[in-house]
Order: sequence, then structure tokens, then C-alpha cells
Amino acid sequence: MTTLEILRGMRELLAEESRWTREYYGRYRDGEGCTNGYDDGACCWCLMGAAEKVSGERDPGRIERVFIKVLGGRTSGDIFTWNDAPERTHAEILAALDRAIALESGAS
Repeated sequence: MTTLEILRGMRELLAEESRWTREYYGRYRDGEGCTNGYDDGACCWCLMGAAEKVSGERDPGRIERVFIKVLGGRTSGDIFTWNDAPERTHAEILAALDRAIALESGAS
């Protein structure tokens, strides 16, 4: 999959607020967290968990690089901190995905 395809898949996966989470790559229906995004039992994901789910890759660095640019961070940890912030809204998650898609579309 291309980076752009992964980003678009992430946007589709996280389009519904109930599919987004904080503090874990993903969560099971009972609310317990899972440590990777590609776990078949997960029903919601953080940004990077969604990247893993869509791509099937553990720690997809190419997606991290796009979000570091979009969010103005320096490391992959900045992405998790941003996603997990208590004030973060679902609308902001989707807006970041839209900016990432636009950035990668321009790079293609």
C-alpha cells in the first residue's frame, strides 16, 4: 500500500468517533486496551493504531513522518501525546488526517 492509501484508509476507519481512542493503540469492546493496532479483536484505534490496522505494519515509520510534519512534532512520541491529550477532539483527529492526506497528495 502507498502512504496515501494508508492515510485514506485511516480516515475512513476513524470517520466515526466511536472508532477512535486514546492511550492505547486500540481497544477491545470491553474497553480494555491492546498494544497493537492490527489486533483482530480491536474495535477502536488511536492515530498510529489506525495506521497499523490499515497497513498491517508494526510501527509504520512513513506514516509517523507525515504526522510529525502535520502536527509540528519532532518524534513519534509527539503524535501519541497529541492524540492522547484530554482536550483532543474527534474533529481535530479528522482534520489532522485531512491535512496529512493533502500533504501526501501534493507529494505524489
